[in-house]
Amino acid sequence: MERVTTADSRLRFRTRALAELLLAESRRRVEAEPDEAAGWAELAAAVGRRIPGAEGEPWAEDLAVRAEAQRTSAALRAGEHAPG
Repeated sequence: MERVTTADSRLRFRTRALAELLLAESRRRVEAEPDEAAGWAELAAAVGRRIPGAEGEPWAEDLAVRAEAQRTSAALRAGEHAPG
């Protein structure tokens, strides 16, 4: 996904606040655009993994779990909208 590659290369955008905003955007889009919502959740997780000093921190683990839950929810919803 293009966004994750961009997240890898932008050192200055490795903050908890950004990860939370991305996760919020995923939640906002899940009903109308579940595929996009899954991508936003993946990006939130990618940013969260790259926050300096986050490894092993409870808030970082919480963020990772919430991002994965949101990604899974969006992916399931996308399946509901699939033709066929």
